[in-house]
Amino acid sequence: MVDSPSYIHAADKLLSGKIDSLRTPAYPLIIGVCKILFGEAIYKFAIIIVQYIIFLASIYFYYHLVIEIIKKPRLSFWITMTYAVYPAILSWNNCIMTESLAISGSVFLLFFTLRLFKRFSVRAAFLFFFWLAFLLFLRPSFLYLLPIYFVFWLACICTKRSRNAFFGIIITTFVIISELLYVSQFKTNYGVFSPSTVSIINQYYIARQYGIIYVDGIKNESLKEEITRSINQNGISTDNHTILWNETTELLNKYPYEDVQQVVSVSMRKNPVNVLKGAFGRAYKAASRSISYTPLRGFSTIFDMFGANISFLYLFIITYTIVIVRWVCRKRKLAYFSILLYMIGTSNLITAIFGAQQEWSRLILPSMPIYLLLFGQLCCLFRIGSPLNVDFE
Repeated sequence: MVDSPSYIHAADKLLSGKIDSLRTPAYPLIIGVCKILFGEAIYKFAIIIVQYIIFLASIYFYYHLVIEIIKKPRLSFWITMTYAVYPAILSWNNCIMTESLAISGSVFLLFFTLRLFKRFSVRAAFLFFFWLAFLLFLRPSFLYLLPIYFVFWLACICTKRSRNAFFGIIITTFVIISELLYVSQFKTNYGVFSPSTVSIINQYYIARQYGIIYVDGIKNESLKEEITRSINQNGISTDNHTILWNETTELLNKYPYEDVQQVVSVSMRKNPVNVLKGAFGRAYKAASRSISYTPLRGFSTIFDMFGANISFLYLFIITYTIVIVRWVCRKRKLAYFSILLYMIGTSNLITAIFGAQQEWSRLILPSMPIYLLLFGQLCCLFRIGSPLNVDFE
């Protein structure tokens, strides 16, 4: 895969005692440990085996998570079976990328969140902390989990589970502090208050793509001249991936990260309307992409032909929103854990579309177990009898 070499490079850097500018440390650490334990010749196979072992363990936890939420053994079995054998999930275990552990880790996080939510135990508290921190340091995009969990536990304080929620807030706060310490060290090393330069890369690419760059606000004169020259040659906006990618990587290699970040920040503040237009443009482009993104070419072709697109996911989220709001209004109580699932799944989709210029199908993969679970809840609204009972004409 295209991103695999960057994770291996980050692992080598981490083993030398330095943090990488592009990749957060969780996955490079796993690669580095496998390199030390198994050697250069077979460490990649070892990583894949580790990913499969973790994924197989996650199937057990996912089934128990689903059955606790849906409470219908047969439906829970089929949802879990889909999770276990669905190529768009299963195939990522074969790749030296974060997708596999992001999917499995999301299952573990949700399982131990539910355990801590229902009944406090030291084991549930520790494992909730571990998986929340692990996902945060696995991919920078998981930052959306922190405000969601803080609000979730804060809301739970208003219920009889206030003791559990108190520990949930304390644990979430510890994870936030850990993230801030890492980001502070990153700023010391690279000059930007961020866990990774990925967001700078993506946001500059997007700003340049949609003609949002505000040249007059650029402080670095040399950088200003170079961007102006590119605009004069290639236009204020362009969809040419080669031009955009070459320009973005060249500028980040040539100029300090904080200077490129300043270009992005001032441009987005100056053009908020165009920023929103660009986001809606990406949402429109994403709608036609298959929700079942897989590195297996044969399955990828089949899913492109017959599978659901992200537009289906939009409609699904809208439908679930209507159902859950109606349920809350009629029952006059909050469905705390279901709303948590909904917030995580929706935030993942929004973060992918607003924060990235492409590959939205891949970026929403960590929420696939959540979408399956929410779909299972909606299935409970319908009672399906035998097809033999239908009077076909």
